[in-house]
Amino acid sequence: LKAQLRKSRRAGEKQLDEFAREHLPEGIDRAIVVVEDDPARAIRREFKRGGADWLVLGTHGRTGLTKIRLGSVMESGLGQPHAPIGTVGPRVKMKATLGELHRILVAVEFNDASISALEQSAALASLTGAELDVAHVVEKPRETQHLEADRQWLCGCSKPRLRKQCSINEIVRQGNPAEQIVAAAESSRADLIVLAAERRNFLGSLFFGSTVEKVIRHAGT
Repeated sequence: LKAQLRKSRRAGEKQLDEFAREHLPEGIDRAIVVVEDDPARAIRREFKRGGADWLVLGTHGRTGLTKIRLGSVMESGLGQPHAPIGTVGPRVKMKATLGELHRILVAVEFNDASISALEQSAALASLTGAELDVAHVVEKPRETQHLEADRQWLCGCSKPRLRKQCSINEIVRQGNPAEQIVAAAESSRADLIVLAAERRNFLGSLFFGSTVEKVIRHAGT
């Protein structure tokens, strides 16, 4: 039995190496790791052990009972502390690599996590030469003067040092946050959406989903 397990492991490593070689550009350094464990737990452990700076996950966009029955590795990944996480949803058609980004959309709220996301997005835009759309969504209907106040707040977030890094465009929308973020990304043809994720309680996450999860499910970026 042990011999069969070793054989299966070597076969898995070979298959993974061939997969990486087929889909990664030449010259990319890579390490192949095959782990026998719960996927979410293994990903968190290997991420920490390898000292990686960024975690990237694909998601099938499962919802409702399917999500409850099968679980969600992506959702577990969102709980990884102190780590930027990239996700590729089921509707995404890759238009650009990180080295070819033209427009980044970052959705912000009135909190520190969003400010951090904005700063990270500005740094990435500076490195890639991309333009940066800073979007804030107001759920409840508001009068024009209040929306203008929100826009001024956005302008205040985009500090002079950030404007020196990249071209910034402020956007204020009204409506459902997830729907408006996806619509803003589609209308501006953004190559990347950046969101600050906040953990929800278990039942809230399963049955209602967070804005982050809904954007991941429905965005084509």
